[in-house]
Amino acid sequence: MTRDVELVDHEDSEMSERQGGGDSLASVSRDTLYMVSGQIFSKVFSFAYILLLARHLSVEDFGRFNLIMSFVLIAEIGADFGLSRLMMKDMARSEDVIPKYLGALLPLKIPLSIIAYGAMLLVLWLAGYSIDILQLAAIAGVCLLPSGLAMAFDNTLHARQRFHYLATTQIFLAFSQLVLGGITLYLTAKLSCVLVVMILSYICYLCLLYFFTLKNDYKYKLHWDWGFCRKILHQSFPYMIIAILYIFAARAEMLMLSRLVTDAAIGIYSAASKIPEAAIFVPMMFTSVLGPILSRLHGDSKEGLTKLYGWSSRSIVLAMVPCAFIGILLAEPIFLFLFSEKYAESIPVLKTILLVFPLTSLYILNSTVMYTSDHQIQSMVVFLLLTVIQYTLNYFLINERGLDGAMDAFVLSTIINAAVTTLLVRLWFINRIVVFALFPPLVASAVLTLSYFYFPIDNVVIKPLLALILFALCAYGLWRLMPTRFETE
Repeated sequence: MTRDVELVDHEDSEMSERQGGGDSLASVSRDTLYMVSGQIFSKVFSFAYILLLARHLSVEDFGRFNLIMSFVLIAEIGADFGLSRLMMKDMARSEDVIPKYLGALLPLKIPLSIIAYGAMLLVLWLAGYSIDILQLAAIAGVCLLPSGLAMAFDNTLHARQRFHYLATTQIFLAFSQLVLGGITLYLTAKLSCVLVVMILSYICYLCLLYFFTLKNDYKYKLHWDWGFCRKILHQSFPYMIIAILYIFAARAEMLMLSRLVTDAAIGIYSAASKIPEAAIFVPMMFTSVLGPILSRLHGDSKEGLTKLYGWSSRSIVLAMVPCAFIGILLAEPIFLFLFSEKYAESIPVLKTILLVFPLTSLYILNSTVMYTSDHQIQSMVVFLLLTVIQYTLNYFLINERGLDGAMDAFVLSTIINAAVTTLLVRLWFINRIVVFALFPPLVASAVLTLSYFYFPIDNVVIKPLLALILFALCAYGLWRLMPTRFETE
């Protein structure tokens, strides 16, 4: 869970500067720097904690931990009921609604969290999961309440772009989990104890967010307003469905593996996904910073939205292609160093996930554009269809090929998701379809691939280095020679 913000004394003048696409790009760069700086530290702590879990828990227990956290994450989205997205969109447009939203929605979070908790356990029971999984999920699910309340404060700071505070809270959460979890694993490697520590970390996280909200003088009075809540729940429902579908899609392979293969296979797949999950924070933070700006541009400036999306889509793919290339080359030695030989089967899975990493990043950007728009019903239908396709692919391919089938399904579904959402963003939200918007990254990626495989050089350092140099030259040249009308003046 990550958000964004910045402490500024001259907010009015800054907000007046952020009305068009050109100044939005400068704002995105600055705000991304704040969030990425904080996220680097929080991700380091989080990844260190994952390594501790992987090394101290058995492969089976590590798989159970990731399976349980997948269900907790889905329940967390259900407990939020899409309120965070709606709060962020409305608060980004006007600060005046903050007291009304916080005062009425914080009390609503309590029954929603309880309902989500019960629904999660009911689904696990109906799905036939073991009593051990049910007991562990019952413990982990307690964090839904502090997490849900924290999300309201988090999104308030996010919407008003208080990036410094959000980065601080994320670092605190990750560091507290690492320290408390590390002590717990040292004393006992019981998974139930690890989950209890997670609950304590979220309670402390909630307290810190509450303090920062008060520090920003966002005053509110708790009250129960069923009429307002019913209206807001009706508006937020599509956001919840889309968010749940998004999480179901992100966890599709793991959830299907849990029904069709062993806990060990889940552990293998989970371990492979941890490095990409740590790396994905860059496009996630980039799009997180974009969120409030996109919300404004959807309503105020279609031209600004067109410029911002064109620049963002081209930039994110160009940045992620060399990262994926280097990651694939170094996957085996780095993975075995970080984890251990017991996870050796994870290496092909890791390389497969990294192969489509640029498309995953593009899909995240497209999803953010769709989330922050008013096309919620249409977006909900699209994500539902994409999720059905993804689970269908997983069911047949995992049944046929096991873990290898999960990798095939991931690649195919990622390609489909990126292609469909890119087309829809261009048709729904921007002024024109610019054919060459993604041409530079696509051509440069082809040059990178062909040069690496067909260079008559065997040196393991010089060969990829030359391929990357050709990629950079090609990307730069095409960007300069083929400017689109997305570009700012």
